[in-house]
Amino acid sequence: MRLRAAAIGFCLPALLGAQVRYEDIRKSPGNDWLTYAGDYQGTRHSPLTQINRDNAGSLVPKWVYRVEGATKLETTPLVYDGVMYVGWKARRSLKPRLWYMRA
Repeated sequence: MRLRAAAIGFCLPALLGAQVRYEDIRKSPGNDWLTYAGDYQGTRHSPLTQINRDNAGSLVPKWVYRVEGATKLETTPLVYDGVMYVGWKARRSLKPRLWYMRA
């Protein structure tokens, strides 16, 4: 029990510091993708310009994460402060999963 309390006490400040503000969600997407459709209007448009019509065809995967037990995985990752969060629900488990990667 003490170990659990110590872990919560250690992690809680970091989690509270990473909270997304409502004002950030209301803004259109910039470097972050905070909602399913990017913004409340559902535009699914990003103003980022690194990928465009000229170079989209030359994209190649840089990493792949296989979800154990997944037969069909459809999800929209969320990006906040350089971290991509991907959530899914395992078929054989009622416990949802969360995976993240820092860019």
